[in-house]
Amino acid sequence: MKVAILGHSFVRRLEEFSRDTREKVHPEHDISYHGRSGSQIENIFSMIDDIPESTHLVFIQSGGNDINPKKRPASIASAMVRLAERIVHSRGIPVLIGSVFVRPKPRYQTAEDYDKDRKELNSELKHILKYKTKIRLSKHEKFFRRGPEKPHMLDDGVHLNPIGQKLFMLFIRKEIDKALRKFYTLHGPNFKIRPNIPPAERERLTSMKSHNFYSSHVPYKRRETI
Repeated sequence: MKVAILGHSFVRRLEEFSRDTREKVHPEHDISYHGRSGSQIENIFSMIDDIPESTHLVFIQSGGNDINPKKRPASIASAMVRLAERIVHSRGIPVLIGSVFVRPKPRYQTAEDYDKDRKELNSELKHILKYKTKIRLSKHEKFFRRGPEKPHMLDDGVHLNPIGQKLFMLFIRKEIDKALRKFYTLHGPNFKIRPNIPPAERERLTSMKSHNFYSSHVPYKRRETI
């Protein structure tokens, strides 16, 4: 399946990290990256046309560059949802919105004020998306250590270091798995396990009573309830 990742410098740097380490964000799916440093939400709207045809899922990482004393967190959250809705309505693709990351050294306000706005923004996203069927919030907090020490951040206090990049990659991989299970289901009489699945995983999948997982070697049908 095809997954497009849109956003600011986190996405561009993730693409570079994947290329340098030769490790894919997801080994089972085709990933396309559309990231530009410094991008705010209004800039990401222009990336919608870059999403490849036949893409099954879009992941958006944005909002961090929009936080400043002149913008209310609620308005930023609304803009992020409008971006996702534009993709859903124009392309018919489910969308994941990544929660906004911590930023120990923001440019336009203190770290305390930034974090307060960030938490309010993420809370507003959770509230707005509660009843959205094709847009989900992906919360990264459990993947990153809380507290004053940020071993996953570069010294610039904005971007992720290699440890953070690895965690970000694993986070997106998990969110892709969850989303594809939610938004897509297998159908067809001839179900086959992918030949490149490790033996232990192959045995686990074969023993499952439900076939509600994914494989690019079988046809897919979008659920009619969404």
